[in-house]
Amino acid sequence: MRRRPMLLVTAAATLAVVAAVGACAGTGVGEPGSTTSSGDGTHAEPGPTAAADPAYADRALAAPYPLLDTAFGPGTITEALPSTSWRFGTGRAMRVSDLVVTGRFTAWRHGTASIWSGPRDASTGAPVTWDDARAETRVLLMTFDVDTVVAAAPGVTSDTALRVAITVDAPYDAAAVARGLVAGGETVLLLAAPGDDGLWRVAFGGGLLGRVADDGVVTWGVLDAAARIDASRQALADSAAGVRVSDLAAAAERAPRTIALGG
Repeated sequence: MRRRPMLLVTAAATLAVVAAVGACAGTGVGEPGSTTSSGDGTHAEPGPTAAADPAYADRALAAPYPLLDTAFGPGTITEALPSTSWRFGTGRAMRVSDLVVTGRFTAWRHGTASIWSGPRDASTGAPVTWDDARAETRVLLMTFDVDTVVAAAPGVTSDTALRVAITVDAPYDAAAVARGLVAGGETVLLLAAPGDDGLWRVAFGGGLLGRVADDGVVTWGVLDAAARIDASRQALADSAAGVRVSDLAAAAERAPRTIALGG
């Protein structure tokens, strides 16, 4: 089993559901295709191509998705909104997400590539070049253009464009994943606030990325793909219930609450 980094990006990431992100890599195949590139290394996608498959991106993001214990963490999408906090025993309250936005992925560039296997601590990896065949994870630095802010934790604000880090496990083709995300059109993201690197990350181990239909209904492709990979993986109860963006906004406006876990 390949080691990979724990997604410890905010205090909320210490929740069991996020800290449980495992080392399991999925099986996938690379996809051919080309991108346009500017001089600064940013890849701007003018539109979907034959290889731009949002479902492929969903499968790649689901591959390392954590095996979740239903006793810890959210049981619904709405419980993962910034308006809900979680507290273990007498510890401080934490959130699964800090910001919920709709918009589109519009461009991407290479981030880091790393090797995690071998005799080393699982919290550190050996950096390699992006094209190194030994790389076990590659990080996409995606540009997400924000249309609407659906919900935000106190003190959290959104720019018109966000930098979002997406980690892709080998043997998935990271460039094909990026093209799939761009081709996905209108998207809703539940995000964990940036750490020192200034990068946002998709909450719930990368699972809380949904695509918005014209009528506002959200489909949660990563969660669906995770359940197909392993039926024992926890599905959030309302992820298949036709949740609309307006439902998320209404839930986020309710009185904040804190859910106690443990003694």
